[in-house]
Amino acid sequence: MEKSVVSEHAGAARWLTMHDELLRGLTHTLSNRVGTIAAVSSLLDLGGPSSARAIETLRAETERLEHILILIRQLPYRAAHAAEPILAIDAVNAALALVAHHPDARDIDCDIVSDGDVLPAWSDPGALQLAIAVALISARTNASTGAERLCVRLSSHDDIVRFEVTSAGERHVTDVARVDERARDAMAADWLLRASDGHATTTPSGIALDVLSLVGARRKR
Repeated sequence: MEKSVVSEHAGAARWLTMHDELLRGLTHTLSNRVGTIAAVSSLLDLGGPSSARAIETLRAETERLEHILILIRQLPYRAAHAAEPILAIDAVNAALALVAHHPDARDIDCDIVSDGDVLPAWSDPGALQLAIAVALISARTNASTGAERLCVRLSSHDDIVRFEVTSAGERHVTDVARVDERARDAMAADWLLRASDGHATTTPSGIALDVLSLVGARRKR
């Protein structure tokens, strides 16, 4: 079997594992929201002053449920979706909203740094969001002790927009197990971006994602 086919299968398998972890985190959040709604609903049966507070709480919980539903709908990878222009910062923020529900990456602090004016990316927005999420989860779960903050550095030049995800303050990784784990995560991100002509590679301290810029896509056509 060719090396590219092996890496593609490995990437798909790795993404499936991370997909299940994200889904488990989202269903946990969903369960908490349903539990709150059930508790508040019981207050409505009591009537009186507590009813007004219960109604406001139900409205707030409904908004939270709608947000979770949006995230769940974004979770499946759809290979048939077409590429379109997307702002790099929007893609990162969408990924952060999803990663916030991962069992091992909740409550992460992330710095987003732009190197100058970053060109719009040209990619399947869903696939790009998921690939960034993979890189963020990888940076969080493989971070060295004390490296709690994450950093996403955005840059672009001519045809390429780059998303470089690292654990803030982390230096070159030499631990073999962590190097292998990061490589598998990069395969998953690369598999997600493949349909959009994007690529993911490991760096000494994280994962970098390269996708076409809008200018690059126009030049390619």
